[in-house]
Amino acid sequence: MEIPDEGCRTARGYLVKVPVRWSDMDVFQHINHARMVTLLEEARIPWLFYDERPTAPLREGCVVVDLNVKYQAQLRHDQGPIEVLMFVEKLRSVDFTVGYEVRPAGAGWRLSGKVTADLVQTCGITLEPLPSQANAEFSVDLVEASEFEPQEDDVEFDVELSDGPDTIEDGGIDLAAYVVEHLALSIDPWPRKPGAVFEAPEGPPEPSPFDVLKDLKPRE
Repeated sequence: MEIPDEGCRTARGYLVKVPVRWSDMDVFQHINHARMVTLLEEARIPWLFYDERPTAPLREGCVVVDLNVKYQAQLRHDQGPIEVLMFVEKLRSVDFTVGYEVRPAGAGWRLSGKVTADLVQTCGITLEPLPSQANAEFSVDLVEASEFEPQEDDVEFDVELSDGPDTIEDGGIDLAAYVVEHLALSIDPWPRKPGAVFEAPEGPPEPSPFDVLKDLKPRE
């Protein structure tokens, strides 16, 4: 069995390259989703369980009590070894939560940013100016167009895959498009001043469909 490399520390976490075996592949030549759990286990070994690690004692009493995997796109077997980035999301006295990011080794980039804007909107109830602030953080995976093109033996389905990497066209990235998109998503579409309450205007009551019965005369 191939052993994962010892990994390295990065600004975002600990990065390990994990080899992909023939048995990890499904009939479509993709890395099987169930096998991904095993690959994550192997990635944790050089990060937490080597003898020189301060966390090495976890080998004797560490229990994984919950594991959730969100699959955003398929990984092909020939894209191995995969890169597994690990980081601590939550740390308490009795447990800790590990976050993972998995992608093909050396494939693409990640664009991350934060947008802050001071706005003056119109209150949807009083129609008065309403100062507000919009904050948006975003992170987008990017790949060159040639890296993301399907191979000849890929099976094509008429479905739309969401949350996959964006394609870089003509070697350029439209940064303004990402800024505008995520800024627009962070703006409150129904701004309302604190304490503003909508009151329906008074008017004549709406006619009832049973009003026509008043004109009917009873039989004698």
